[in-house]
Amino acid sequence: MKRTKIFTVIALTALTFLAIGCKKESKITGIVSPDMKGEMLRIYDLDQEDSTIALDSITLDGSNFEYVFKGEMGKVYRLISTNESINAMVVAEAGTLTLDTTCNAFRGTPINDENADIYKKIQEGIAQGGDNWIQEVYTLSEQFYLKYADVKAGFLGYYLCKMTCEESSKLSDLLDKAGEALKAMPLIKADIALFANLKETMPGNQFRDFSGEDMEGNKVSLSDYVGKGQYVLVDFWASWCGPCRKAIKNELLAIYEKYRNKGLGIIGVAVWDGKEDHLKAVEELGIAWPQIFDTEGNTATELYGITGIPQIMLIGPDGKIVARDLHGDAIEEIIAPLYETTSNAK
Repeated sequence: MKRTKIFTVIALTALTFLAIGCKKESKITGIVSPDMKGEMLRIYDLDQEDSTIALDSITLDGSNFEYVFKGEMGKVYRLISTNESINAMVVAEAGTLTLDTTCNAFRGTPINDENADIYKKIQEGIAQGGDNWIQEVYTLSEQFYLKYADVKAGFLGYYLCKMTCEESSKLSDLLDKAGEALKAMPLIKADIALFANLKETMPGNQFRDFSGEDMEGNKVSLSDYVGKGQYVLVDFWASWCGPCRKAIKNELLAIYEKYRNKGLGIIGVAVWDGKEDHLKAVEELGIAWPQIFDTEGNTATELYGITGIPQIMLIGPDGKIVARDLHGDAIEEIIAPLYETTSNAK
């Protein structure tokens, strides 16, 4: 599951974004509902070094508003209101853009229309329930990204791919196809660095060590458990992550019971989580194997180039990574032959 949140606009009744190409000037006008009075609408330039710092902001008065800012055409911006009922990205194109309140995305120009169509698919999929829609949305997002990978607008497609893809290796491959303009964006540079770590932790490479806390708050390291003569499954997960909990309940608990007496180890690595939430989830799920809580927040995920969880990998007796991105039946399929061979040898 990705850390990205998908927001549905409730309060906004109308919002337009006018990009005037000849003056390289952008104008936002709109009407918001009275209950948004006093909220701030912040504008973020996603091409600046620190995109968490707002370029500017508007105080909404619950009625009409207008804001003009200068900007390069083709750049990507994000607009976020105080309570995040408005949270949308837009590429500056000449024309008038209106926020589609059913999917929290802008419409009115070619690239933004394509982006909004995919967000509409996401909202429809969420409404239907289940996860059958995810692959279709990823395919559309990938096509959208590749179409604009040579320009900054490609960030919109890449962001959509990140929302619907749990395999870091796929995202890394996408960035290999990015043009220089897109690669120059700081957010893309950060992911390129992250994926450099991914490539260095692909199967065949030695594991990378990191430290955290165990269930009792003692300092422990991954090296306390792996590279000591046995196969170990390492599960990067979080208490709030539905697919993580599903993988534990549907696969890992059974694998642990079946193979623990044959020498298989399992280690949980809690990432992007709160300590109390993590401890509660361990109890709820009945997890019996050791846990490492990443006290630094992102250390473990950055070292392994992880962008989505669950990330389940198998590390061999010698400390080399055997496989990663393991899901569903693939976990049992890679484990079973290892212990069949051991049994036959005996």
